[in-house]
Amino acid sequence: PAVGAVLLLLCQSNVKAVLALVVFLVALTISLPVREIIRTHGWLAGYVMLLGLFLFYRRFIGTALTEHMGLALACLAFTLMWRSADTARHPLLQASAGIFVLSLALLTRAGAFFVLPVSAAWAGWHWRGNRRFSIRVFLLGCAAIGAGFALNLAVLHSVGYTGASYRGNFPYVLYGLTHGGDWRQVFNDHPEVRALPEIDRNKAIYDLAMNRLADRPLSLIEGSLQACRQMLISFEGAYSFVFFALQRSVRENIGPLPPS
Repeated sequence: PAVGAVLLLLCQSNVKAVLALVVFLVALTISLPVREIIRTHGWLAGYVMLLGLFLFYRRFIGTALTEHMGLALACLAFTLMWRSADTARHPLLQASAGIFVLSLALLTRAGAFFVLPVSAAWAGWHWRGNRRFSIRVFLLGCAAIGAGFALNLAVLHSVGYTGASYRGNFPYVLYGLTHGGDWRQVFNDHPEVRALPEIDRNKAIYDLAMNRLADRPLSLIEGSLQACRQMLISFEGAYSFVFFALQRSVRENIGPLPPS
């Protein structure tokens, strides 16, 4: 919302111009990791990455969702981390900056937060030197993650408002992961939450998810595995464009598919 407000000011409240400018800015950030891949692995690998990013982003073109900022920051983070592992003059500084920006990307658009500790672990392994693992570098990565969360919290408390942290769909996702993987499951289990105001509704869903975690700690792992399966092979997942094509081919050969 803050970035959108600035762009509205620059574009004199022309929403169409803002949406076009957002797409242009995101396209610029998408080009950064693609250029890095071309530099290290050639044009074919770069074009494959560009195709994947485009197929993901095309669903959000023309919308006013947080996916724009999340994707832009994620592309910048990938660029910094990729360069740090290859030719950077100050690799640890760039890697830490990349992990920091990645934490901001995930806080902007809630997603796979597990990649944050994995990124810190990657840094500890990549710059381990003669040791099996560098605890110092790992802690540096964790500090970068903490800095991202601290900055987010500072912004919410300084220019935000009470309950701002309960906006967004993170409570829905957390509840869904603890109940099988579907973020919409809470509306089937507790339809009464629909009547609550947004912040109260999100807080109530968050409390329900935390109660589930307290009763069944392994439910989060089970739901995460199910969500990974859905992401990879579902018609609604990240690779749905592949499976929609396969589904159409199957229908042309054997007729309509039976209901699931």
